[in-house]
Amino acid sequence: RAMNRYTGGRCDAHLVIISSRREGAEQHDARWARFASTSEQHVLPGNHVTLVTQYVRLLAKLINEAIARVSHAPAPRTARGDSGGAAAPER
Repeated sequence: RAMNRYTGGRCDAHLVIISSRREGAEQHDARWARFASTSEQHVLPGNHVTLVTQYVRLLAKLINEAIARVSHAPAPRTARGDSGGAAAPER
């Protein structure tokens, strides 16, 4: 219900959606895609609990692959033209 009432905007980010195969999870979780500029969805066997117990290796593999893709991608540019990071503190 909270998702249906959400009035915030989209974020300029790629969203990785991981769902379980339990009935209705894939359709429910896919609705998160509307909040990101791009997204991908993966459906793993089991349910919410077995994703982090029985299928934790599959879950970890997907998460690690997503992190690796971001780690090798260039940093997003801001309107100022920099990577948006904070300046190093002066000594």
